Amino acid sequence: MLYRQRPALTVRPVPEAETCIIYCADSPRLYTLNLGAWLVFELCRGRTSGEITAAYAALTVPPLTVQQAEGQAAEGLRQLQRDRLIYEHVPAATKG
Repeated sequence: MLYRQRPALTVRPVPEAETCIIYCADSPRLYTLNLGAWLVFELCRGRTSGEITAAYAALTVPPLTVQQAEGQAAEGLRQLQRDRLIYEHVPAATKG
């Protein structure tokens, strides 16, 4: 399964505050992501959880350990799914 960002979100990065603000009109609700959650959110563009975790670790180790990076990526995916900012997409089978 691939993770994707939900459509129809208004995303406003605020790098000077080390945060990203996301507005979801469906709810309506406003979310504020810290740097770690923001990175996981940005990595959810058609990647598997393993690919997201590996990319997150590649960008955060060091200063994090591999175990810390993997834990943060997994928790970020869980929280973003819980908040319905991302979803799991099952790609259609490709005909070869």
